[in-house]
Amino acid sequence: GVAGPGEPLANEATFDTLTAVHHAYPHLRPCLSTNGLLLEDSLPRIIRMGVRTLTVTVNAPDADVAERIYEWVRYKGPVHRGADAATVLVERQWAGIRAALAAGLAIKVNTVLIPGLNDSAVERIARRLGELGVALMNVMPLIPAGHMRDRRPPTCEELEQVRAACERFVPQFRRCEHCRADIVRFPAEEG
Repeated sequence: GVAGPGEPLANEATFDTLTAVHHAYPHLRPCLSTNGLLLEDSLPRIIRMGVRTLTVTVNAPDADVAERIYEWVRYKGPVHRGADAATVLVERQWAGIRAALAAGLAIKVNTVLIPGLNDSAVERIARRLGELGVALMNVMPLIPAGHMRDRRPPTCEELEQVRAACERFVPQFRRCEHCRADIVRFPAEEG
């Protein structure tokens, strides 16, 4: 699996590496984690590399929530800030998820629960994921760092309440090991 550092789809080495691995070991099932910004644009290359499972991090159902979380987004050259950045990111994430599902890829969505920023919106993410047919959602706690270093992580009770609410729309992944990497592990595939 490739999960960074940073956004793997913004790094040409990701494509070189996964292409080489796919040619050398075609029986392996590579997975890729992304923030979804470049997913739709990169989808033909992703499929050629043999990737059939994706983890997409989606922390906001819409630009209003995303604007409270993201400071900036770089897409096709320019850096977008504020409401523009939020709109670009959210539109590209949902377009990428729809395109990947249409192409037959399995998708798990990671959502970081950030008290006071997106906690009241995570259920809307789950509803939309369920409508699209996403296989699995992983609501995970914030690890305070970077520009979120002063925010508190959710309590175990808050996390479980949000997962229970989201489970009405999309199955919940509850085996997260509280790491910084996004991983794909579908329970049916475990032995």
